[in-house]
Amino acid sequence: MGSVTGARDLAEGARYLAAHRQVAAVMLLKSGCGLAGAISLLLTLSGERIYAIGGRPDLGISLLYVARALGTGIGPLLSRRITGELSSRMRPLLGIAFVWGALWYALFAIVHHPALTFICVVIAHFGGSIVWVDSTVLLQRMVPDEFRGRVFAADMAMVTLMIATSTWIYGELAALGIDLRLLAGAVTGSLLVPAALWTVAGRRLWGREGRG
Repeated sequence: MGSVTGARDLAEGARYLAAHRQVAAVMLLKSGCGLAGAISLLLTLSGERIYAIGGRPDLGISLLYVARALGTGIGPLLSRRITGELSSRMRPLLGIAFVWGALWYALFAIVHHPALTFICVVIAHFGGSIVWVDSTVLLQRMVPDEFRGRVFAADMAMVTLMIATSTWIYGELAALGIDLRLLAGAVTGSLLVPAALWTVAGRRLWGREGRG
């Protein structure tokens, strides 16, 4: 009986998303970030192989993850200052956030000094954290209570799948000996795909309001 009810809930959630394209578009934003999910792997490998401090890979990895944490914490605060928590301002900022992250990870792929690398990672994660937090806020505002749990479950399932797939692909490429900076550049390029798709979706689904 429980499995039947669960299947019915999933079907109702799918029908809701199919009938509410704006919600579906916002729900897929985190999955867009998931295209670059392998960045966690690349930060770990870069800290180990390139930025080991005093010959200690653990310190190099920690340095890059501290940078990531700082950027993730600061990004949503900047978004709040920029948008005033207005949905009409959040939406155009989301596309910019994808491009912002791509730009700074492109710089991460070409710089060689640890301090510059640290700065690039901090600033790059302004973008990803803005997408993550603002898309969550928008979904909370857009989805009624009776569907919210199912929409967020689908949201997390999709982003987890994308992160796992991205990590597996780039892990295999790294195992083949492909340069980590080249892989970081490829991850950067993947962020431009959701940026472009979101820009088009904003114009089609929200019209002038979608353009901010």
